[in-house]
This record gives sequence, structure tokens and C-alpha cells, in this order.
Amino acid sequence: MTKALTETLFTARWSSDPINHYRGEVPGFVLERALQLKSALPLAQFYVEEMHESYTNLKTEYSPPAPDPFMWVQYKGINVYLDVWNEPSFEGRRTV
Repeated sequence: MTKALTETLFTARWSSDPINHYRGEVPGFVLERALQLKSALPLAQFYVEEMHESYTNLKTEYSPPAPDPFMWVQYKGINVYLDVWNEPSFEGRRTV
């Protein structure tokens, strides 16, 4: 008996969008942090970065939700990651 093989293609890519163009939900604690920093650093630009994964084979396609979005800030040429969500062990923890 011969078993048919199915090829699966996995793709992953990072995307980064200005926070005001991000289509997903941004939790309140992330927006609060961005507003606090924006009042102190008016020239700061805020972004959300996330990985998009997809799996494709001959019979099915599966695209899981984007995991672990990150908010990061760019200020005077310096980039700093500030918050992450959809990651229960890190949500709301402040280190900066």
C-alpha cells in the first residue's frame, strides 16, 4: 500500500504599520503608554509589528491569526520595543 504525500508550504513575514493604520485591536494599556510617551516626546512615531504566518498544501489552506503584536516607537533615529499583547505572560509588564 502506497501512501500519498502532501507538500506543505509554510510562509512567514513580519509587517510593521504606523499605529494609526493598524487594523487589529490595540489594548488600552498599549494606547495609554503611547499617549503618555507622545505627550513627553511629540516627535515620536509609534508602530505595531507582527508576524503573519500561513500554511498551504494541496488540500487545505490555513492562516492562523497574527501572534504577539508589538508596539514600538521611533524617536530621533532610535527604535525601542515598548509593549506586546496576545502573550499572557508578558501583557502589561513594564520594563521601560
